[in-house]
Amino acid sequence: MSKLSKENLQPLFASKVLELKSLTPGYDNTNDVYFVRTDEGQYVIKILKDTSENRSVFWRGLHLVFGTTYEASINNQKGLSEYLNKLNVIPVPRILKAESSLDNPIQKPYVIMEWMRGIPVLNESELFHQMTQDKEVAYQLGIFLSKIHARQFDYFGNIEGQGRPLSEFPEKLALALKTLGAMRKAAEDRNVQRVLPHFIRQAQMMRPPKSSGLIMLDLWPTQFLASQQGSFAALVDIESYAIGPIELELVLIELWLGNHGKFKEGYFETGAKWPDLEELRELYRFFLYLLYDCPAQGLDACIDSRSKFPQRDRLRKRSPVPKPRLGGPEML
Repeated sequence: MSKLSKENLQPLFASKVLELKSLTPGYDNTNDVYFVRTDEGQYVIKILKDTSENRSVFWRGLHLVFGTTYEASINNQKGLSEYLNKLNVIPVPRILKAESSLDNPIQKPYVIMEWMRGIPVLNESELFHQMTQDKEVAYQLGIFLSKIHARQFDYFGNIEGQGRPLSEFPEKLALALKTLGAMRKAAEDRNVQRVLPHFIRQAQMMRPPKSSGLIMLDLWPTQFLASQQGSFAALVDIESYAIGPIELELVLIELWLGNHGKFKEGYFETGAKWPDLEELRELYRFFLYLLYDCPAQGLDACIDSRSKFPQRDRLRKRSPVPKPRLGGPEML
């Protein structure tokens, strides 16, 4: 369809659309996002930009491992929002209406959600860096994730309940590495190709996870709104949640979070137990690097980053891996 107008959106709302404004939030690369004001209230509508299956390497990777698709996630966001809000830590917008098919007035999948007050955390902004270093933010996030991880599952898959036994996770991860490693940027990266066979073997030989949890593999500061006081005011992007090893999400968090000790303090506040990350850190970091379509900082910045959670119990030494030396900042 052509440029979106109030008239285009009117059939989606029961009351008159008075204002329509395009937003450029830091948390969303998958959707076009708009602020909508009607006679009855203020809302945000997210409209999928591209309906093709291979719209991004990230979603391709989520589908390969967890069977997740964006369209399927639309149907589950209402229940997921209600569940996360019950944790009473970081607010999540209420989902008011969602359609995953193209059979609607705007002919694209969309979600209408509650408008939340807060400051967008734009990538690489001063606020972004402030949020990564703030002690209270780390503590707040630790409590939030520990409460989410408290709910355990005996399978991995999508939040619709479609999944596989945990015993199949190693082979599923190995196959995903093969596929993502053959995609354009990864295939052209000599450093990726050099270590790809090692990590495929490591995935095949890994011990299956003992349990899984609700995880989000793009949980960056940009997915939140910040308050004036500097804490997280709301988590506004929940579409990529899946059921998988919580270690995967924690390995992602440790790459950008500045205060690991304060995070763990918050995590332990609820009585949660800390999983061992040493054994699988490099494997999971490599998977994340491919999932994010080989970020410009380079493979070494991801695999060798010294940004790590302190771990008291080291069960085994990590297996050696040939590491390309590229330099660059210590973030994904």
